[in-house]
Amino acid sequence: MQTKPEPNERQHFTHAGERALSKAMLNAVLDALPVGVIIADAHGKIIRDNAASRRLWGTPPVTTNWEGYSDWVGYWPNSGQRLTAEEWAMARTLQTGEAIRNELVQSEHFQTGERRFFFNNSAPIYDSGGQIVAGVVVEVDVTEFRKVEDQLRESEERLRHLNADLERQVEERTAQAKEAMGKLFEAQKLESIGQFTSTVVHDFNNVLAVIMANLRVLQRQLKGQPHANAIDDAIANANRAANLAGRLLLYARRGDSEPQPICVRELFEGMRELLVPTIAD
Repeated sequence: MQTKPEPNERQHFTHAGERALSKAMLNAVLDALPVGVIIADAHGKIIRDNAASRRLWGTPPVTTNWEGYSDWVGYWPNSGQRLTAEEWAMARTLQTGEAIRNELVQSEHFQTGERRFFFNNSAPIYDSGGQIVAGVVVEVDVTEFRKVEDQLRESEERLRHLNADLERQVEERTAQAKEAMGKLFEAQKLESIGQFTSTVVHDFNNVLAVIMANLRVLQRQLKGQPHANAIDDAIANANRAANLAGRLLLYARRGDSEPQPICVRELFEGMRELLVPTIAD
């Protein structure tokens, strides 16, 4: 026949069961957290960590005090220098009671050597007398966020290069367009000058034809008279003027005609008698 436990025995079993349940609940809660958690006693001996911290670090070495933190490989991201034992957040918290918030550190996995970035947070735990009896560290892995930030920076840099290249191409195309517009304007201006010249030359030829006709009449009437030579000279100069008008017309229609060689000396000689009286006047 089974005997019932005494009341003090039942109380002892109950307390032991509660402690076991509390420990199991604490372990379950810690391992369910998405952030790493490390708990150390007042000397720095690590007495508890969780699954997230082990994923970050791997299997850590046995650490009996905070001086042993020199075995933990971590780097300051800005300088790339390795952290010393006393620089770790837990060591500073246990020694001075300092609470660390979001201190960026780069860790090195003990087994694989993989490096990851995390924000280190630490806080002291005091007893009723105000003495530090433990410390807790919370590690927030931000490696993936850093990768996204790096990708964003690379994308922004590529975008800046693309914008700069696009601006350069726009400037080049704009300069080319301005040059083309300038050439088009010059061509249109020359075309307008040619059209104007052609109109003037046609009108000039019409007037010159009337003058030539009258000079021919006078030449026949004054033939053999003292002033007949003056008429002959006038007719010769009128012919030169007609030749000059013809050259102006060729200039105005240079796109429709084939270039012909000319003798510059003969051209000026032919214009001498026409220009000298004008300049002298």
